[in-house]
Amino acid sequence: MKFKLIMALVGLFALAGCLSASQQASVETAQQKAVYAIDATLTTAETAGAVYARLPFCGAGAPPVCAKHSVVVEMAKDAVAANKAVDALEATVRSNPATDITSALSDAWVLVNTYNTLVASVKG
Repeated sequence: MKFKLIMALVGLFALAGCLSASQQASVETAQQKAVYAIDATLTTAETAGAVYARLPFCGAGAPPVCAKHSVVVEMAKDAVAANKAVDALEATVRSNPATDITSALSDAWVLVNTYNTLVASVKG
């Protein structure tokens, strides 16, 4: 009888361990997906920003479609800040997937959205 009780307890603990590992895997997957999403958003904005930055600068004799130098400078600053935040998120998730990145993710989204908004404002 004691043997059956011990085996039942061992089975129960093993099941609890499996559930915990399963829950942990879903948290890691959710965090990885969040990092992929913010990285994809930033990459898309950078592509559009690069198109704008390659235009001739506005000024005397500039074509009708041109880039304002001050906007290109601001875009570069925003892109650097957003990239640093996303790179830090990626590094954190790679080195310790169980780390709660909620706050850092929120901060990174603010930077990426700031950059994205600036790029969208010049796309016309």
